[in-house]
Amino acid sequence: MAAALVRHGYAVAALQLTGHEAHMPDSFEALLARALAAIRQRQPAGPYRLAGHSYGGVLAAHLAGRLEALGERVAFLGVLDTVPPPPGEAPLAAAADPLERCMYIAAACAQAAGARAPSFERADFAALPDSSGRWRAIADALAPLELWPGVDAVAELAALDRAFALLARLPAPSLPLLRTAPEVWNCAAHADDFAPAWAASSVQPVCSHRCAGDHVSMLEGASGAALGAALAAAIARGDNIVELSGSID
Repeated sequence: MAAALVRHGYAVAALQLTGHEAHMPDSFEALLARALAAIRQRQPAGPYRLAGHSYGGVLAAHLAGRLEALGERVAFLGVLDTVPPPPGEAPLAAAADPLERCMYIAAACAQAAGARAPSFERADFAALPDSSGRWRAIADALAPLELWPGVDAVAELAALDRAFALLARLPAPSLPLLRTAPEVWNCAAHADDFAPAWAASSVQPVCSHRCAGDHVSMLEGASGAALGAALAAAIARGDNIVELSGSID
């Protein structure tokens, strides 16, 4: 997806928690402040064009609200297969369960490589003595996919677990009321349309789109390339509207 955006003339700066950070944020406000500082360091002034996938869509919306409150212009906000969690509720309560995280991460890693998820059950992980044993079992099952060539797969899986566990501890506040209308992309693997859930957070109508793939594959391969092209077209439409209408204030 990012490569497609670059081909259409848009530079991409990705923000993510890898789990390797020396200091993980201990609140949603700390996570937001870290992301905002990284954005402002790279681009001190707007217009800003933001997009986020899954929980990243929630973070992107809060970043848009914070930037607008600072007097900056947000020209585009894309939320990719994101349903906003209720205020004060952890985005994925199941992330508090270490065994659930093991199964989710194993499946997500396999899916990202276009492979079938390993057939693990909770009992398989519960029988292992500690978390390193669980990650070793997953690393062995995923080894044929060569997801981490030349890198300690157990360490990478443990880092993913550290980042994913954060979702159980960072309930987000209510979404801000945005002047920027979110453009919502829903993957084809489900029939849900998350746009209505975003409507109350925008003073403008929310646009809804459908894209190929599932929650993971929508970002990759042909599906990701098509999504990147669609995002580039949506960004260009917004840029043209602003150019013709002048200030949005």
